[in-house]
Amino acid sequence: MRNSYRAIIFLIFFLFAFSSYSQVDHLEHEHTVRDAGHTWHIGLGLSSAKIAGEQAMDPGIHVHLMRKLGNESNWSLGMGYEGLKGENWHNGLNVLLNYRLLEFFSLNAGPGIVFEKAEAKNEVKSAFHTEGVFEFHLAGFHLGPMFGLGFDSEHTHFSLGIHLGFGK
Repeated sequence: MRNSYRAIIFLIFFLFAFSSYSQVDHLEHEHTVRDAGHTWHIGLGLSSAKIAGEQAMDPGIHVHLMRKLGNESNWSLGMGYEGLKGENWHNGLNVLLNYRLLEFFSLNAGPGIVFEKAEAKNEVKSAFHTEGVFEFHLAGFHLGPMFGLGFDSEHTHFSLGIHLGFGK
């Protein structure tokens, strides 16, 4: 598991360095792309998650679909899914509100529900999920590190991973 952390950290630093270089070379193009914006955004994240109180790290996936609230708005609204593969699958669905704090950083947060199977019984619980996403533009996509926090009545988890997204 320790090698996984090293690989994720190396990948994050590589992406930051590559994205910074790419932005310098294509500054005029990047400015045009950002000004045009996009109405719809689809994002996919792969992460490693730590559930508070447990030793193991669990692989996770994050998917969201967001719609911008107006052409010049920094706000978007949409739906998100998060799945964590632990002893039992932890599946969450959330209504997400997104705010683009900076050109390269946005926050998603919102309430939702979690589906889990515990002791041969399916459970549904209310939950809350939030994540921060760094976005660096590269060949029509945006790519960068993400971090997340989710909690329900029984668990709290933290995640760190890579986000890939595109807009239309």
